Amino acid sequence: MRLFHTKETAGKSFSKFDLLKFFNEQVWAVQYNEPDEYFNKRIDTVTFIIKNQPLDEQFDIGKTIVTVWLFEGEVIGGSSYPISKDNDVGGAPPSLDGKTPEEIQGDYQKWLEGWQEKYEG
Repeated sequence: MRLFHTKETAGKSFSKFDLLKFFNEQVWAVQYNEPDEYFNKRIDTVTFIIKNQPLDEQFDIGKTIVTVWLFEGEVIGGSSYPISKDNDVGGAPPSLDGKTPEEIQGDYQKWLEGWQEKYEG
């Protein structure tokens, strides 16, 4: 992989309430772990623009934006997003390795219903 750009951002944290926000549901759907052990704890993020990632050629530009989540210096997750020369990419972000929520969670609708049930209360 080739690194083109990097940006470190301030840490963020998630409460149970935050997990029910649409964007947060989408990014957690492409994680391989559950958020429970990270509630109200600082998660740092680092964003890279890279080349030679599975999503590179999806929109003919050959680069991908990757955001890595770090907890106490360890990678705990993140997401990736293809860069489009026409800026026409939409929808939920894939996982760090380019997988969709369905590839990670299976039946997305069933996963979402369980997620909402678990974190509403």
